[in-house]
Amino acid sequence: MQRVNTNDPDMRIVGFDVGGGEIYHYKGTPFTGVVEEKFPNGNLLLETQCLNGYPDGFVREYFDNGQLMEESFIAYNIDYGFMREWDENGDLTHRHYWGPKPHFNIKHSRKMIIAIDVYYLENTAKAIGALFYWDDTVAKNTISVEVDNIEPYVPGEFYKRELPCILKVIEQAGLEQIDLIIVDGNVYIDNEGTFGLGGKLWEALGGKIPVIGVAKTSFKNTEEKVTPVERGQSKNPLFVSAIGMDTEEAAALIKGMKGEHRMPDILKYVGFGE
Repeated sequence: MQRVNTNDPDMRIVGFDVGGGEIYHYKGTPFTGVVEEKFPNGNLLLETQCLNGYPDGFVREYFDNGQLMEESFIAYNIDYGFMREWDENGDLTHRHYWGPKPHFNIKHSRKMIIAIDVYYLENTAKAIGALFYWDDTVAKNTISVEVDNIEPYVPGEFYKRELPCILKVIEQAGLEQIDLIIVDGNVYIDNEGTFGLGGKLWEALGGKIPVIGVAKTSFKNTEEKVTPVERGQSKNPLFVSAIGMDTEEAAALIKGMKGEHRMPDILKYVGFGE
């Protein structure tokens, strides 16, 4: 398991999730491994296990003599399993059982998903957002926002034009009622983790909401960041990427959306791929 110190210049806290938990990126990519802090004498002070950027697993704190002080476990900002404490001599002083590991299934969330796309006409734009639940065949609500004085199109910097329009839709929808955002585009534009539109959106929202990118084409050298998804009778896949959640889970959710064709019905309604 990879271990990286918090002082490593390539390790960054890029935001906080809804529960206030830190989100770690290493070399521009959500970190899986153990984040370490150390005492001046070189002994471990704290180690936190992470999965896809989020604390998930053990959290261990130590005395400066190297003796384990406390061990606990966390997932989705919820303590689980046994929490144990020791004194500096290694004698167990406290033990508590929090319960089984929590399992979060975004398909069963009470909050809604929003899919957003943007249309352009000269220096104006119209952004459309569809609010729905995973099992819906049609949107529960549609938001339409017109935006003037948009940024000109610049190759390689398309997000500068589209992102402000998407943020206006989210503002009108209300971030507190949204559990996940789907955009017409890519989260990453290369295997090194450079952000595309989806990543820039996630960053602009402080990492609070997972973002899925659904595209009809993919960038070169993104095979490590993108999962192809075939739907309906089409042999041409959609290219699914994600941040703030597991990419394979995101791909499964898109594959399972309602609709018999390559593009899910609600995403097609919003205008994805047009």
